[in-house]
Amino acid sequence: MDYKFWERGDGHVPVEDDIEDLGEKDPGSAVKLIRKLEALDRYSFDQLRHSKTVEHIKGKIWTLRYDLKNKMCRIYFKTDKRGTMQLLHLVIKKEWKLKPKDIEIAEQRAKTTT
Repeated sequence: MDYKFWERGDGHVPVEDDIEDLGEKDPGSAVKLIRKLEALDRYSFDQLRHSKTVEHIKGKIWTLRYDLKNKMCRIYFKTDKRGTMQLLHLVIKKEWKLKPKDIEIAEQRAKTTT
């Protein structure tokens, strides 16, 4: 499945920035995350949504769930009309519990995509 990063109107790409920040703090986890993203093209959305990696959250919002060293990663996304996964928001944390604030950020960003 193809993916692309959500981009603000001014060209800023928050998910890429978050991955770069992770790379500065924990290079091994950043490499692992990038490899997992690169592996997405091997699967269809139908295959992914039936895996433990993908979880439907609300409306058009889904998450990718990845275990990293001593932490968890959630990447909120939606799919566009062409079936491309648009990566909206990335959260690194110690527990799987979702925060309403993160869901709201993903929903707001999803509204600005096609």
